[in-house]
Amino acid sequence: MLFFCLQKKEYGNFLVACPEVCYIKGQETIGLARFRQNRGGFTPSQANPANANRNSMGLLTGSASFMRFTVEGELPENFWDFVAERVAAHSFVDIDDNMEEYSIGWVSVANMFDSEFAYSSYAAGDYVVLSMRADERKVSPAVLKKFTMKEEERIKREKQIPKLARSARLEIKERVRAELVRKSAPVPAVYDLCWNLAEGTLLFFSTSKKAMLQLEELFRET
Repeated sequence: MLFFCLQKKEYGNFLVACPEVCYIKGQETIGLARFRQNRGGFTPSQANPANANRNSMGLLTGSASFMRFTVEGELPENFWDFVAERVAAHSFVDIDDNMEEYSIGWVSVANMFDSEFAYSSYAAGDYVVLSMRADERKVSPAVLKKFTMKEEERIKREKQIPKLARSARLEIKERVRAELVRKSAPVPAVYDLCWNLAEGTLLFFSTSKKAMLQLEELFRET
């Protein structure tokens, strides 16, 4: 059983020194050259342009802020088979062509559209390297208010009444929101992580509280 807990907040510099990716931990430099060599890894220069809209402070950038987590508990036997099964079960599912409002799951760090890890493996020696992608259809409060008021005015003119009942206004608001959500495109957010299996630590390349809560929940489910 794995337990995922926040240890403490730490910031660090993330350096890209081709052909290796490395980060500074105290006085120790940990190289990730095996990321290219093992299990279909890649070099930073091979990162796909599809990641142009990802979190700008990620694993493949020149510098980044990160949050350090501790992963507690013994790793299961046949660990990589376990990871393959669980990552596949919780890989990202696209919602561009349906009406779902929210989707979250794992994708490759090389390509935000690669949920089958065709471009790059998540396994690199003693590391698991993944990106968490969360797509959400959003309607800003100002836009919702505008179109709700517009619809209320239309109905009042149509029925020739000066005022609508509260229940009617609530129904209009929900209907308008559903229509706006249906028309909106999902907004993507992509965050990288690097799990050091030997040390039981995980670096998450975001300091957003919302993103960290999403990570903890997805990691537990996975």
